[in-house]
Amino acid sequence: MMSVIIGFLPHMLAAVLLLFFGVLLANFSAEAALIGTVNAQIQEARLIANFIRWGVLIFTAAMVLTQLGIAKEIVVAAFSITFGGIMLVLAIAVGLEVARTLQKTFLIKDYVGGKWNRTKCRTSRLMVSLGAGDPIGLIRSLLRASRYRIGRNEVHASGSEGR
Repeated sequence: MMSVIIGFLPHMLAAVLLLFFGVLLANFSAEAALIGTVNAQIQEARLIANFIRWGVLIFTAAMVLTQLGIAKEIVVAAFSITFGGIMLVLAIAVGLEVARTLQKTFLIKDYVGGKWNRTKCRTSRLMVSLGAGDPIGLIRSLLRASRYRIGRNEVHASGSEGR
């Protein structure tokens, strides 16, 4: 019994050190984020600092539980799922921002001298409708940019029918 306790002592000491340094890192990171966000005049400075503090504390708790060997598989699975979810959210946010930037770029390129460039304007209008969340504009752009086959006839965006 005593050999089991002595064998577990190094794991306990490492867990206590991890917890101590994790709490220090969480507080330091939160304060640094708070100072940075306040200097950048961001309204949600305290919210951002608290997210950072709790993120580091949760990461520290996962490391401590893994070090102690308590529910190692569950901790690793839960942390992996949470981390994967956060990365997915960040990837979607970055993708939406890149799409918005590209939308502005195409719109500026296609609108030259007060007139739409006819070769590319349909794409830009479609992108503007998608980005603005305008369902009516999206339908109009799709009708202008696409052709629908009805039977043997084609219906063009202008409404004229041909074969």
